[in-house]
Amino acid sequence: MRAVEAGDASFLAPRLRPEDRDESYAAFGLPPELTLTFGARFSDVAFTMVAGEEPVGMFGVSGLPEVPHAGSVWLVATPTLERHAVTFLRGSRPWVDRLHRRWPVLMNRADARNTVHHRWLRWLGFTIYAQEPYGPFGLPFLSFAKVKH
Repeated sequence: MRAVEAGDASFLAPRLRPEDRDESYAAFGLPPELTLTFGARFSDVAFTMVAGEEPVGMFGVSGLPEVPHAGSVWLVATPTLERHAVTFLRGSRPWVDRLHRRWPVLMNRADARNTVHHRWLRWLGFTIYAQEPYGPFGLPFLSFAKVKH
């Protein structure tokens, strides 16, 4: 894990899991390289996940001015992350706990088609509580949240 560096978005965008690429486009109507670049730039914190020296994913959190103490959390990954699933899963809960120190509520939306994300979010203790049309194409997205206990 490291801070996002110049070139990470360009490296990751063409290598993203198809589900993450589709979700990114469905949410914003922009190519993944732009959504990753903007996501990293406008997040309060953003990190690149690495395996050795190779970027395998990116995540971040943006504060939500309209919802005090809440952060909008996001993550995308390449299929390479699957080869490091145990390490990723072991690190996920401590990272959520770390993010909860700053944002007692973590929330966002996930493309309804991205079932891998839904399973991971539930495993982390997030609640999926609504399905609504979202983004420029009005595709179904699931809203999720986790409140620090």
